[in-house]
Amino acid sequence: MAATNQKDVFQKKIVPTEAWSLDGVLVTLSDGNDKLLVSQVDIAYQRSSVKIRPLNQDKNIVIIGPGAGTVTLAIIVGPCDGLKAFLTQYSDPCQISKNVMDIKSHVTDECTSCNGEGVTTFKCSDVLSNQLRVTVTGGQGGNAISMINASIGFEIGALVLE
Repeated sequence: MAATNQKDVFQKKIVPTEAWSLDGVLVTLSDGNDKLLVSQVDIAYQRSSVKIRPLNQDKNIVIIGPGAGTVTLAIIVGPCDGLKAFLTQYSDPCQISKNVMDIKSHVTDECTSCNGEGVTTFKCSDVLSNQLRVTVTGGQGGNAISMINASIGFEIGALVLE
C-alpha cells in the first residue's frame, strides 16, 4: 500500500511511514567525567526581545537581546568521588570558559538512511553551577532501595545545535 496517490477513508493522501530506532541519550562533559549517573537533563535557553514603535517613524523595530539559559542535571549519587570532582570544576568561575556539556541523541537508524548523521548534539558552553539540591529516599519493604539523588543547576552562556 505504498502508492502515494491513494487516499484513505477520510480522503487523506496515504504517505509512507518512517521508523526510527533510538538507542538513547548521552551526556558528555568537557572534563571527560563519566562517573556521574545522569538520570535527567533539562535545558532552557531564551533571549529577550522588545518591540518598539518610534513616534517619528511609521514602522516597528524589534530589539533583540543576547541569549542566556540554564541546564539542570538530575543525578544518582554513586560510590565514586565523581560528584566532588565535577562540582569542583563546574562551580569555579575561573573555569567557566573550559566548561562545556554536550547532550547527544544516539540514533541507530536501521530502517532508513540518515546519511551518516545519526546524532543531534546540544552543546552548552560557558557552564557554571549555581545550585545544588540533594534528596535522600529511604528503602521500604524488601524490593526498594535507599538512594541519594542530586539536582545541579547551571547557568550557560551559549547553546548551539550541531
